[in-house]
Amino acid sequence: MSNIILNGTTQSIKRITAVTRPDGTPNAFPSGHAAEAFASAEFLRREYGEQSVWYTVSGYTAAAAVAVLRMYNKPALA
Repeated sequence: MSNIILNGTTQSIKRITAVTRPDGTPNAFPSGHAAEAFASAEFLRREYGEQSVWYTVSGYTAAAAVAVLRMYNKPALA
């Protein structure tokens, strides 16, 4: 259910904002990869957060890294 909500929200915002990618293709923002990474981090927090805080820290650190790298890793313009 969370993936349905995640994808519906992400795709709707992509259509509303209409931000193009550096290579000219549509639907650049928000990143579906980053959204999925943060959803997975929240899953880790809810499932394993009481066992160790490091599940939460590592999940959100990885999600933040995905988000930053999605912005940093721009494809070369042809």
